[in-house]
Parts: sequence; structure tokens; C-alpha cells
Amino acid sequence: MPGGARLRARLFGLPVLGALLWLPQTVWAATPDGTAGGGAEIPAPSVPDQLLSIIVPIAGTVGILVIAIRLGLVIARLGRPATVRQPVAGSSPTDADRPPRRAVVLIFIGIGAALVGGLVGREIARENSVYALLGGAIATFFLVVTIGVLVLIGFIALAVRRGDLSVPISAMLVVAGTLAAGAVGGDVTARATGGTYVAPVVLETPGTMTLAMPGDLQFVAGTDASARCASTPDGRTVADVVGLDLGKLGPGTLRGTIRLPDQGSDDASASFFIDAGDLPDGSSQPSWSGPARMSDLRLTGMSGKLTFSSLGRDPDPALKPGSSAPPASAGTFPDALSGTITWACQPW
Repeated sequence: MPGGARLRARLFGLPVLGALLWLPQTVWAATPDGTAGGGAEIPAPSVPDQLLSIIVPIAGTVGILVIAIRLGLVIARLGRPATVRQPVAGSSPTDADRPPRRAVVLIFIGIGAALVGGLVGREIARENSVYALLGGAIATFFLVVTIGVLVLIGFIALAVRRGDLSVPISAMLVVAGTLAAGAVGGDVTARATGGTYVAPVVLETPGTMTLAMPGDLQFVAGTDASARCASTPDGRTVADVVGLDLGKLGPGTLRGTIRLPDQGSDDASASFFIDAGDLPDGSSQPSWSGPARMSDLRLTGMSGKLTFSSLGRDPDPALKPGSSAPPASAGTFPDALSGTITWACQPW
């Protein structure tokens, strides 16, 4: 085997060696089935682990460079030879037609790469608008790596040809440049062209709520308790009203929420729960929810009245399905609630 081929074979073996060194670590680190794992203390990295953390990135980088060099050599062999003896007198029609055809090919390649880059940049902008943490990081990483590899291969091939810019080398550099320009353009124009996610606007305003449950002697209602009114997404109609101190139900503070139906629907609902801070340790948090009937609704829900009857107590989430054990707060709070609730919201 010639010396150059032997050297390339050794260089190609470095990434494989790094993978073989890294694979046992991942296998040995896995917790076998049926075991409980280790303790809470995180062990210090061993010397082999520290060496692997250094060797694996270096081996990966060397492998990428070797691949880039090999591809650069292949690209350098494409196209016309680096040195072409020009004729003394005139040139053939075929030679005269080459520059325009070369420019047309590069223009079409650049347009295609710009379109792809624009789509990638638009996707990066969309992910950034949806995910607050590391949005678009994966797409950005692969885009940067792709552009960097194309530029690296192009310059390697250009160096091998001693500055002779062939059509394949020109195409790679054009793809890298237009891909980057298209990605930047797609990212910048995404918001203006509706390519990003815009969270709906929900209006909020203070208000008051008054709950009346005449049939329940355990309840002491509060008068005009403070509340928070919220609108429908991108609308001005009241969607829900939340009151955090509607009165005292037994030993606990009663809080509640009413949800108004969409236009053309009568599916209003009400839900109530006891403030957990008023409950003894270990007791369940009672809550009630169910449908309610609107009897007086004014000004797109800015004020109104709901009537609810026999709102059943919600199952205790701490109990397993099918369990008949009573909740820890059984007997302290009623099993159902009935009454009326009125509210009024200030203008948006």
C-alpha cells in the first residue's frame, strides 16, 4: 500500500476508534432492568471518562476534516484541468459559449439554494417564536455546519487547483453564500409575512363577584369580592371570571371560577374549591364543578348572573379508582353546592 493511501486509511480510522471507545461507556453506564440505580451522590468522573471526553470530540473533528479533504480532492478533479493551453489565434465557438452557460448554471444553482435557505430561515424564525428556550437551535446548527462544510470543501479544492476556479468549486461557494443569504432573508421576513407564531391577546380587568348559597348555613358570603375578568383570545367578550375570596364555607375560604360560553352556546360552567392554606395537613382539597345556567348577561359578559344547582363534589385525586375510602375532609364540607353568583367587570 502506498504511503499516502496508508496515511489516509489511518486518518479515517480515528473516528471509528473514537466510536469504539465511546460505545462501551454508554453500555456500561446504562442501569440494568430491575435495579434501583445508584445513590443521590453524583460520582466524580474517572480518568478514562475524562480522557474520553477529550478524545471523542478530537476524533470527531479529525474525521470531519478528513472527509472534507477527501471531498475537496474529488471536487478539485472535476471540471477542466487547472492549466489549459490557450490557442494563439481566436477561439472556437464552443469556447466562446462556455462563460454564458456557466453563468446561467450558477444563477440557477444560486436561486435554488436561496429558496432552500429561505425556507430554513423561516422555519428557524417560527421555532424561535413558538419555543422560548433554544427555539430553532437544531435547524440553526445544521445550517451553520452545512455552510461551513461547503465553504471548507470549496477552499480546499481551490487550493488544490492553485486558484483555478472551476464550475464545481464555484457552484459550492455559490450554494454556501446564497444558502446563508436566503436563511437570513427568510428569518427576517418571517414575521412580516405571517411565518411566526403570535400569541393571542387576552385582555384582563378587575371586577367583583358575589356568591349566594341560601340553603347552606355553613357558608358566609363575602360582599363584592374582588375578581379578575379575562377576555376571549383576540376578543373583547368576557371568557372567564375568577374570584379568590367568595366567602367562608365551613373552616375554609371558598374560591371560584365561572366560564362563559361562546356566542351561540349555553354551556356556561362554574367551579369552586377550598383554599389549601385553610386545610389541615394530610386532608384532601375539596372542589365542586359543573354546568350553570345564565339568567342575566349584559354587555358581552361584562356583568351577569349564573345559577347552579347540585354541583357535585369532584373525586379526590389522592384516591385510587374504585376505592370507597372517604376523603380526609369528608363531613367537613357539603357533597354538593347550589346557589347563584353575580359579577361585574370594569371596562377593558
